[in-house]
Amino acid sequence: MKASSYLTSAALLLITALLLSGCQKPSPVRDWRYTRWGMSASEVTAASKGAAVPANPSDQPHERSRDNQVLLKAPVGWEGLNFTAYYAFDPRTRLLSSITLELQNATASANEALLELLNRQYGRPYSGHEDPSTKILVWQSGRDQVGFVKLSDPKLAVGAPATSVSYQSLGASP
Repeated sequence: MKASSYLTSAALLLITALLLSGCQKPSPVRDWRYTRWGMSASEVTAASKGAAVPANPSDQPHERSRDNQVLLKAPVGWEGLNFTAYYAFDPRTRLLSSITLELQNATASANEALLELLNRQYGRPYSGHEDPSTKILVWQSGRDQVGFVKLSDPKLAVGAPATSVSYQSLGASP
């Protein structure tokens, strides 16, 4: 009887631990590892230990806000997904003001994994739109806005990432 009771308690403890581990937030993604809002391009490059390299003019369409200038890009990873990060700077101040992550190999399963991570990290989006060719979701995290964009129609995705996540400061200044 005692052994049975002990096994039942141990089984319940194990099940509880497994359930709680599945509910944990993924590792933090604030400011993409080594950046903070308001950094200069040279500060981002230095903080990235050389991973952030100058962007090409053809990288500008990857900036979702359309107000900033993409000056740097770097490979980044989050929970097994690979992205190219595009670091955009305010054209007036030349300081970091947004980051857009383009999901590499944006398969249906990678898109679903990314959405699951975003929902675990930020909760339910406060805004969204979905039609057969486009899915847009928006979260607020502190003073940052996080946007998910998935373009299913190849005509819409010309020159732009098919799946991306954009981070932008909502503060008065970066």
